[in-house]
Amino acid sequence: MAATAGTVGSTGTVGPVGTGRPGQGGPLRRVGRALRVATVAVVCVGTVGVAACGAYTPGPGPRPTDRPEVVTIGVDGSTVQKRLAETYTRELAVNDREATTVAVASSMRVDAVRDGKVDLVIGCVGELLDVLNPDKGRQLRVMYREDGGEDTDEWRDITHSTMLSALPSDLDASDPGIAVGCDDPTLPQNIVAVYRRGVIDRDDRQALNWAAGGTTSEDLGVTETPTAPRR
Repeated sequence: MAATAGTVGSTGTVGPVGTGRPGQGGPLRRVGRALRVATVAVVCVGTVGVAACGAYTPGPGPRPTDRPEVVTIGVDGSTVQKRLAETYTRELAVNDREATTVAVASSMRVDAVRDGKVDLVIGCVGELLDVLNPDKGRQLRVMYREDGGEDTDEWRDITHSTMLSALPSDLDASDPGIAVGCDDPTLPQNIVAVYRRGVIDRDDRQALNWAAGGTTSEDLGVTETPTAPRR
């Protein structure tokens, strides 16, 4: 999957990532979306510029020469992360990549990847944004609440793009999944993998995206999906 901003259909609205289906809605919906996207750009431009909040396209080129033989996945011990790690491991194996898991405290995930203790960690787009840039998280949370979170696919992608813009330059992330892995409904909490650049190549990233796109909240043992905030 080449972009994090979903697929744009003939109506001009955003449909679910990976489905290829056009979004639904009329002119008023499109106007509302344009206003929301313009407002979200203000959140991004404060520190890194609007470009960082756009769609992500993995770079072409040969496989990195520093790819480890085994991908080390850091998990915090929760059922959600353990099951996700198992899914990622299976998909990477299809790509002839071996993976193993090690325990990492939730609060140390980003540092563990940057320090090279692990190659990949798991989280949710909203909670990781709060970890990486709490100010952006607060700003986006206000806009999400005011909008009512009516378009869950769009807000998933907006939150993911904002989270991407907050990542250190040596880290990158997969596309957001369809499953919700965290229980904070004040921002979208779709699953996502964060990894160190040079460790995961284009094919590996595609495997991560396939895993995320084929994993539901029920698969992760999440029995109740948080609802969007009401205005």
